[in-house]
Amino acid sequence: PSSDRPDDVWVDGFVMQAFPVSARELARFLAEPAGAPFRRAVLRDGPGLFRPDWPAVGLSWDGAYHYAQWLSQRTGK
Repeated sequence: PSSDRPDDVWVDGFVMQAFPVSARELARFLAEPAGAPFRRAVLRDGPGLFRPDWPAVGLSWDGAYHYAQWLSQRTGK
C-alpha cells in the first residue's frame, strides 16, 4: 500500500564530489582548528582503518558538514 512508502522529499541543489573523501584529505581537516572538535572521535573509532588513499571513515554527520564548509572556504567551491 502507498502508506508504506515514505513521502516524496525535495531538497535544494547541492554539490557532490566525484570521488569519496580520502583519509589523507580528512587528516588535513583534522589538523586544522576547524577539525579539532572531531579529531578525538575519528581517531577513537577508526584508528586501524586509516589508510591515506582509502575513503575516510569515522566522521559524524556533523563533522562531515563542517568538513564540507571548511573545504568550500579553502577552494571557493
